[in-house]
Amino acid sequence: MRKNMIRLLTAGLVLIGCMGCEEQSLQIVQDGRSPYRIVVAADAVEGPKFAAEELQRYLQESTGVRIPIQTFPSAKDLAPDQPLIVIGQSDYTHALGISLKNAKPESFVIKTVGKNLIIAGHDTAGEPAEIKFEAKAGTLIGVYAFLRDELGVRWFMPGKLWEIVPKRNTLTVPPLDRLAQPDFLRRDPHRYRGMKPPEARAHALWARRNGCGMGILGHATHAWRRNITGDVFKDHPEWFALVGGKRTPYRDQLCCGQICSSNPDVVKIFIENTRRYFDENPKYDLCSISPNDGRGFCECERCTALDAPGSDSLTDRIFTFYAQVATEVGKTHPGKLVGGYAYSLYKELPKRVKGLPDNVFLVHVQNNTAFYSPEEAQHGLDLIEGWGRYHDKVSFYTFPIGSGFWSLPFVDTDWVRTLLPHLKKSDFLGIKLAALCYVNMQPDLYLYVRLLWDADADVDALLDDYYATLFGNVAPHIRAYHDTLRASYNNRSGGTRSLRGGRNKRQAVRDIYGPILPECRALLDKASAEAESDVIRRRVAVFSDNFHLAELLVTAFQAHQEMAEAKKWSAEELLRMKQACERWHAFVKAKRGTQGVDVISIERMRGANKILEVKHWDDLLRRKKRRK
Repeated sequence: MRKNMIRLLTAGLVLIGCMGCEEQSLQIVQDGRSPYRIVVAADAVEGPKFAAEELQRYLQESTGVRIPIQTFPSAKDLAPDQPLIVIGQSDYTHALGISLKNAKPESFVIKTVGKNLIIAGHDTAGEPAEIKFEAKAGTLIGVYAFLRDELGVRWFMPGKLWEIVPKRNTLTVPPLDRLAQPDFLRRDPHRYRGMKPPEARAHALWARRNGCGMGILGHATHAWRRNITGDVFKDHPEWFALVGGKRTPYRDQLCCGQICSSNPDVVKIFIENTRRYFDENPKYDLCSISPNDGRGFCECERCTALDAPGSDSLTDRIFTFYAQVATEVGKTHPGKLVGGYAYSLYKELPKRVKGLPDNVFLVHVQNNTAFYSPEEAQHGLDLIEGWGRYHDKVSFYTFPIGSGFWSLPFVDTDWVRTLLPHLKKSDFLGIKLAALCYVNMQPDLYLYVRLLWDADADVDALLDDYYATLFGNVAPHIRAYHDTLRASYNNRSGGTRSLRGGRNKRQAVRDIYGPILPECRALLDKASAEAESDVIRRRVAVFSDNFHLAELLVTAFQAHQEMAEAKKWSAEELLRMKQACERWHAFVKAKRGTQGVDVISIERMRGANKILEVKHWDDLLRRKKRRK
């Protein structure tokens, strides 16, 4: 049924304007030569021009032939009987009847007309390969899809090490007539903090090459602190949350406390600030009014009166606030969206607020999904289905292993293959995935970005291609390594509640990785020893580095646990703990900036920083020796 719908939609959007041209295969390259030119309109925006350069580069890398790029001023310069690769929409493609007027943002067409190969998508002005995806880049995504499907090019992770460009002397393109539209408007594998410009561009290119982009521009981030800053507390304490009978100022940058969202003056401030934001940033579709991260919500009578009786959920009060701001903003800025999270204490469906204004864009957040118990997983899926019924503008955001699990390797492929189709079925508009480290989330991260465009893609086929293409003769060893990780996560009981607090996280590290350290290390070492090429061996080494984080942490946490259980600490035990910490820090320092170790998340290791502090154990050891 879905394929029939696509064919019907294609017929309505893409019309053949060369009625006398028979469908034929196109000989783009033969025996190291090509009669073709890559042409792009002279007045094209940045996206198609960059797409032409990318196509030229990869065609040359694959075939050895550099096909020239030319610009054309008008449609009369081109004809279907000319050997042309036409990039981007233009007067010429419109004259052929090719239109994307009614298609989703960043959709594209790949079509052969006579001797023409046409790749044209929905584009807007701006840099197409920057980290925020502010420009629509349908043509660029279409070029990458052509390279993937027709030449076998792959981009499994950022960087040349993870890029596959098959070599060939001949390139023959069969008759094509394809309209591709993304299943989700927002497709954002968000790299969590700390990227420098070269890394940010590499990430953006990798994401674009796998079909990512932003059909709706803007993010529903934590925003209360941005609208009411902490320095106004002295003059207006009534704007801040009442906690334990006292108005409470913000604390720190991460989980900083909240405001009194029922205060009429606070609501007015958010209305004015949101209007000002849209006036100053007209290209953005969405402005966030979400609460700060963490807890500390207001306990005043006016706020608590909005909560549903007998429920710990704060969704009704938060949604009342969203609705108040959105209603007023909609009067002055029609077509703009007010963004808000459905998260944490307000992730459950409301009981009193029966609906939201049409200009509210919700982002439902589920974190630590890799640790879900079966019951939690089912509840997560039920929530997604419920939110899809509740509101027609909902997106999804997730940290699969939270922001504080230290870049350790994990595999949750079964959840990925369940989640993406379920989000599509529930009519979610997008997904934002927080990626802490590329390698620790493999192969799941690659599956995520591929399924963001096509949620119904064959996961088993993608996995087979992933392992065989990247790891060749040692693919079975790497696959077994990932299967072992997945099984260990699945076998662990306790669900997400058992992660609360540093002690529980340390226990989780020991529970998940401790029993499988020998097996995983043997698989990685065997893969390295048997790899048929240096390139494959280098890929294995990156996975090995990432797993070594787990080995070092298990050693340190196990030593700490044994000391915690002992009544007295010997000098030998203190020395062992100090040396375990030294090995950890030395390794992280040596691997800083590599793909196997994400230093940003490691530096935020809540629940482990004190334990891994070398000076702490060195001081204890010195005191022990002085007593002797």
